[in-house]
Amino acid sequence: MPIDAGRVATAPLSSFTGQGWRHLAPRYDWLSGEGSRIHGGRFNPPGSFPVLYLCESRPCAVAELQRLGQRQAIGVEGLLPRVLYRYEIALDRVLDLTDDQVCTHVGLGQDVLTGPDWTTCQELGSTLHALGA
Repeated sequence: MPIDAGRVATAPLSSFTGQGWRHLAPRYDWLSGEGSRIHGGRFNPPGSFPVLYLCESRPCAVAELQRLGQRQAIGVEGLLPRVLYRYEIALDRVLDLTDDQVCTHVGLGQDVLTGPDWTTCQELGSTLHALGA
């Protein structure tokens, strides 16, 4: 499903202030986002732009570590040691994909946003990055 850049450009943006949590191996810079720039993530294609993927709670960050360990042959123990970082976040141009009206405006369902194929999400992220959101 291709992204309609016009719909994304006219989507309502909001602000966000709160906390974020992230786990990393100690050798990585906690502010760089270089791992996601190199390897890609749900909202950025490999070799594109850095993204800090954060959870809204500490338990979510722990669950993400457990999920990562399940996907790796080495398991969680093989990923240790890890450092858990807490971020204070203040953003002013956010596309809130937890808002059903915003998703409808952009033309995306939760199935696309949470599914295993990241193609549409990466296209959305690239479009938002180009728009400065």
